[in-house]
Amino acid sequence: MEISVENNLAQSTPPKKTTAKMWLWLLPVLTICTLSFCGVAGSLVFWQTHSQQTEEIMPVSDLSLQNQPETNLTEPEATSMAESFAPDLTPVVPTAEAASTSLREELPVFACPPDQLLASQSITAPVFSPVSFATRQGNDGWPLDTALQFTTTVTKVLATFSYIGLENGLPWERVWYFGHQELSRGSSVWDAGPQGHLTVQVAAGEGGFAPGVYKLEIYVAGRLMSQGAFNLVKPDTPAQRPVQVAYTTWDGTTHQLHLLDLTTNLTETLISSARGPAWSPDAVGLLFYNEADPAGLQVYNMGQKKAYSLSQEPFFQTAAWSPNRAYVAAAKSTEQGPQLILGDLNHNKSYPGPMGATPAWSPEGQRLAYRGCTDEGWNISTIRVISSTFDFNSIQRLSQGDDSQPAWSWDGQQLAFVRQENHNQDIYVMKADGSNLIRLTDHPAADVSPAWTPAGRLLFRSLRDGQWGLYGMNSDGSNQRLLITTPAQTDWQPDPLAVSTDVLIVTPEPPKPQPQIPAGYGLLAISNQKNNDEMTFTIDNKEHKIGPYQVWMLPLKPGHYTWTASWPGKSSRTGIADITLGQVSNPVVER
Repeated sequence: MEISVENNLAQSTPPKKTTAKMWLWLLPVLTICTLSFCGVAGSLVFWQTHSQQTEEIMPVSDLSLQNQPETNLTEPEATSMAESFAPDLTPVVPTAEAASTSLREELPVFACPPDQLLASQSITAPVFSPVSFATRQGNDGWPLDTALQFTTTVTKVLATFSYIGLENGLPWERVWYFGHQELSRGSSVWDAGPQGHLTVQVAAGEGGFAPGVYKLEIYVAGRLMSQGAFNLVKPDTPAQRPVQVAYTTWDGTTHQLHLLDLTTNLTETLISSARGPAWSPDAVGLLFYNEADPAGLQVYNMGQKKAYSLSQEPFFQTAAWSPNRAYVAAAKSTEQGPQLILGDLNHNKSYPGPMGATPAWSPEGQRLAYRGCTDEGWNISTIRVISSTFDFNSIQRLSQGDDSQPAWSWDGQQLAFVRQENHNQDIYVMKADGSNLIRLTDHPAADVSPAWTPAGRLLFRSLRDGQWGLYGMNSDGSNQRLLITTPAQTDWQPDPLAVSTDVLIVTPEPPKPQPQIPAGYGLLAISNQKNNDEMTFTIDNKEHKIGPYQVWMLPLKPGHYTWTASWPGKSSRTGIADITLGQVSNPVVER
């Protein structure tokens, strides 16, 4: 499989990395479970597209497949972590307005510093982001509605990754697997420049996709740089679960953590003395800060209905879990104000970011939206993240106001946020590039904590009628209605809402020893690796038109065959193929 790459490139110089003492305290509970594998039935098509813009990059993970697809919280470490396992971080201030005594007052807890305090530094070694999967992408080349599971009715799956620090001329490979079986391997010379993002596309052949786990590995100069996997299930497989909203209430002394089922509108109290909820990407675990003794970060296992201690160090109270489960974005207090940090859970390090607060991951996991701090004051900004590093040259200011609490829509196309103006707070929405600003709420009471549902509606908290309530509305601000009241003191600033995914990750069927081969036949695997032209493949007196980067599996009776492959305007190649009953064979080029 030969893949050519074209890309518009922008240079970036991320900041110098610094190391905190320990992030390993989260690793036992964030262990990624292994996905099962099964055999292949049907032919596949592989090719690559280039991005139209290069605006976002993010962290790299050198983990195996066992450390990628699905969070496993069934056997977490229940014992308290030793003091030495706590990262050396100062307590995080969740939002700049969290210490307010009244939501109707201006809330400048921190003075916004005049400019960035950290210098950037060039990345010299190549780094790649983990792979994000989707079935469609926006005009900017970024995937929409990223997921780890799709149905076999889809005709293609897009695999997008970011990179930085590359040099033209380096050899690189793309290797696709179905279960444990290698499906396709493409090699070429890197010619896409030092930085950008690319999409590799896998499409179903004539037989459609087979259910199971598909994995992509990216190699540069023989080194595994990135990987990812997705699961395909049959259409009749149950693939949805109720959407749940994690929220907190405040009685004047402690917080309580609750769940709201959006299907039944029923609520459940999970834990007392808990705040700052954040779902794991697959909604298996709920991360929160325990205020009771011993205080610290914990994970609530939704299946076991039990919480497990991760750390007893009160270093921060809120966290944002990255979609690939490898990072936690937070903010720490400094003398100049709140500053973003990125915790690498797999390599036990943390890295400094720009001045700001309330970070929120984009769905593809390669951008952070946050309450930014520039010489013009507070705003909503975005920054790229790659290989645990903030790309300072990519900072983009999206809004011009006292704005906070950004929340990405599930397709990554919009950002909802809170704007404080005229001693009040309301919900606004804009496109992810900062355009098309729309005010959604206009009420004398404070409207805060926006969060998107998978269906594209918005939830928020409001002090209407003199008490805190959880409200819903359409994405254009229409049909605002009270869902439930959430009793709390009126001078309390609510935590952000945490909305779970509605996708239920389904375990694939057990692995099969080989592809399904028709009785009395063998299979010939053919891959068109010749530039971007259609190949005419002739064997057994039959011609087969195979498009660029397609992989075909032709059923043939056992025997010895001669084949010819030709491309328009180019020389042809001939070879032999020995077909064995019940086995997959590869053509051999004659010398």
